[in-house]
Amino acid sequence: MGTKLLVGASETAAILALTIGPTLLLLLLAVLLPHHLPSFDDDPRPVRLPSRLLFAGRSERAAIVLDCLTIPEGSPFTLELRVPDTSWFGERVEHLLEEWADESRELTLELRNDHGKVRTMISNGSSAVHLELAGAAGLALPA
Repeated sequence: MGTKLLVGASETAAILALTIGPTLLLLLLAVLLPHHLPSFDDDPRPVRLPSRLLFAGRSERAAIVLDCLTIPEGSPFTLELRVPDTSWFGERVEHLLEEWADESRELTLELRNDHGKVRTMISNGSSAVHLELAGAAGLALPA
């Protein structure tokens, strides 16, 4: 019976050594080696559009619609943005954009390609909202 306990203890020690050793090695490598996570900053060519927000509301396709004018040209364009999945957050974002439209705020719109999706940052200088672009009309972007 004593021999069986020793064999069991040595097997347990071997299993622990085989799992803890590689785990510690992976953790050490993760800390020491530089790593890169994708972010909006990966695209070196974002498109920035100084704009005036005229209207914000919900479309028939359940997207947030922004009607804007480019500054200083005054060319009109429309963006459709995907509503955030969380309903309370989507309502808050829509309300904020409606307030900015009521004030005819000047904003900076920044469009970036992010893994096949176009991400849009809408900023008034002190606050920003990041949403996925669902559609655009009247907007000529540089190639």
